[in-house]
Amino acid sequence: MWSGRRRKEYLESRLPDSMTADITGNAPIEIKELPIKWLALFHDKGKGFAAPIVSRVKVMDVSVLPSMDDPLRLEGKVTCEIDVTQGIVNAFYVCAYCHQPKARNLR
Repeated sequence: MWSGRRRKEYLESRLPDSMTADITGNAPIEIKELPIKWLALFHDKGKGFAAPIVSRVKVMDVSVLPSMDDPLRLEGKVTCEIDVTQGIVNAFYVCAYCHQPKARNLR
């Protein structure tokens, strides 16, 4: 489990360049690191929220772009990739880990 102090230190530390080398986009490296760090916190060594899903997510692009709602403002866009396999979807092709209660109500 991530203690508050350990989580803060991790979020403020730099990741190895190899972890961000393949991420495209115009965001600075410090911003590209954020989705990777938050996914690691969610994964929590396999014990965290939706750990089987989070471990399969790969950050592909992190960009800072003009907002579609207000071109004078900027927004961040993170594009991730995940291989959807039989083990992570239910009979309704809904992510079993993310929407489990809704899927049970449909049966």
